[in-house]
Amino acid sequence: MNALPANPPDETYAALLGRLGSRSVVFVGLMGAGKTAIGRKVATMLALPFIDSDQEIESVSR
Repeated sequence: MNALPANPPDETYAALLGRLGSRSVVFVGLMGAGKTAIGRKVATMLALPFIDSDQEIESVSR
């Protein structure tokens, strides 16, 4: 397996953003698996907005 370094250089982030284009990143898994924690970190790392679907669902159901 080709693992990325723990702190890849900035050009790696740029390459990821370029490959991502206008697509979204979505994490799916069981409750408590860490989706929100990882999602926040990835969003911060790539300077992208983070949207928590639980919060979105709560806001429209009021």
